[in-house]
Amino acid sequence: MFHVLGLPAGTGLERRWDVMNNTVDWVGDLDGQRLQQKINVKAQDLPKYRRMVASAFLLVVADGSRASGFLDLPPDVAVDRQGFDVVYFQNNEGTQDVPFIDGSRGTAQSPAPKAPTH
Repeated sequence: MFHVLGLPAGTGLERRWDVMNNTVDWVGDLDGQRLQQKINVKAQDLPKYRRMVASAFLLVVADGSRASGFLDLPPDVAVDRQGFDVVYFQNNEGTQDVPFIDGSRGTAQSPAPKAPTH
C-alpha cells in the first residue's frame, strides 16, 4: 500500500492518477477486558473531574486512521463505568453507548443519560 500526498505542480502527472475511494479493511472486535482497563485508568482522575462538573462522560475512540483502530464494539460487551455517567465508544461507523454492568445485580444495563448536543 502507498499514499500519494501530492504531485509537483504543473508537471501533468496529476492526469495519470484517478481517485477510487475504495478501501478494504479488517475490523476486529474490541476486547471487553481491554476496554475496561482503559476505563479504569481514566477513572483515576474522576474525583478531580467531579470537583469541576456535575456530569462526567467518557468517550473511548478507536482511531480508524490507524490499522490498530479498526475495531467494533461487540454486542455482548458491558463495562463497569467506574463512576462515569455514561461511556461512549466511537469508531468510523459512529458513536454508541456502551452497556454497563449494574454492580448490585450483575446484569448488563443500557445507558440512560445522553450527552448534551449543544
